[in-house]
Amino acid sequence: MTMRPHPAENIPEHRLRDLRLLASDIDDTLTESGHIPPAVLETLQRVKNDGVRVWLVTGRSAAWGQAMSHYLDVDGVIAENGGVICRGEEVRLLADTSLIGDGRARLIEAFERLRKRLPAARATGDNIGRLTDWTIDRATLSTDEVATAAATAEEAGLRCVASSIHVHYFAAGHDKATALGRICEEEAIDDRQQVLTLGDSVNDEPLFNPAYFPFSVGVANVAEYLDQLQHRPLFMLPAPRAAGALWLLRRILVCRGV
Repeated sequence: MTMRPHPAENIPEHRLRDLRLLASDIDDTLTESGHIPPAVLETLQRVKNDGVRVWLVTGRSAAWGQAMSHYLDVDGVIAENGGVICRGEEVRLLADTSLIGDGRARLIEAFERLRKRLPAARATGDNIGRLTDWTIDRATLSTDEVATAAATAEEAGLRCVASSIHVHYFAAGHDKATALGRICEEEAIDDRQQVLTLGDSVNDEPLFNPAYFPFSVGVANVAEYLDQLQHRPLFMLPAPRAAGALWLLRRILVCRGV
């Protein structure tokens, strides 16, 4: 049996012709050097104009999600790894915030405990705009230190997930897949084969789980995390980050005759 992921060149054309929803991570998936290139934004818009729902699914804060869903030509943004759904300026909570306490007190307490163990651990500047989690700058931590951060969260009865840019502390059982599943229900998309999920990192693993989303793709830089993933993407693109995403978006348009 061939191990996942398969080369993206092997994606059947009919899968892209039948596509109804594209759900993509942002950082290190659609971005290059921290920015979304204009060509990616323009091509995403063309995909959306051809009738495909376009959702961004990110670990970024609710405040970021609200801004992106308002200013970008997308159907909406799932933020905070599934804790929040943003449509235009509307922000809807999916996570149970009672589990994190007033002002996210449980999350902050766990972070302060981590700082005693790892003085280099640094809170990210966007925590002021978060509603359901607390994030730590991934760049300040080694792989072993990320494991320490996860153990500290577990001791506090919290969950922890790392992306390429953040380490997230949160509670409850939400993730990117549970939130995207809610969107599919609201959009009346019953056939998950018509949903394409795109990501690059460990916090995208729920989107790679074939039990929920069988049609998943990773940009080439997902290779760095394959050994950490129980659920790998079905296909992997020939290029990393924005270049890989653009390859996929253009192929979608070609297969759909646009």
